[in-house]
Amino acid sequence: MRSRYVVVLLVVLAANFLLPRLMPGDPFELLSVEDGYAGAAFTDEQIARYKAYYGLDKPLPVQFGYWLREVLQGNLGTSIFLQRPVTQALWERAEPTALLALMAVAIAALIGVPCGIVSAVFRGRAVDQLFTGIAMLGASIPSFWLGIVLIQIFAVSFGWF
Repeated sequence: MRSRYVVVLLVVLAANFLLPRLMPGDPFELLSVEDGYAGAAFTDEQIARYKAYYGLDKPLPVQFGYWLREVLQGNLGTSIFLQRPVTQALWERAEPTALLALMAVAIAALIGVPCGIVSAVFRGRAVDQLFTGIAMLGASIPSFWLGIVLIQIFAVSFGWF
């Protein structure tokens, strides 16, 4: 049973490694096309130097071995755009993300628990049917779409944010 987990983990790691490399285009050439990195277009020599620095000039199996070793050590590399370690950038955004998630859970609990209690007390009646319908509607609406609609209403229309 544990061997399945190892296989799944290796497949996920391989997909995580391969998918960006299978996408069309080259990040360094793309940066040079968009008026360059740090304000100046890359020359072919600079692109070759960056590819050598990041190990992108080596065969894929060798790149995967290097990448896997670094990932297992907790080194996710340096962001080309931010010019700092990726782990540092992730940690900087971890606190606001955790606070946002905690607030979402708190608001859901503050609304959901009383509605659940009212539905249980008035089981089978109109208020129970109303709260059940609202809960089903909320579970059925895609969160990405609801988020856009709520941004449009509260931030754009009302100007609250």
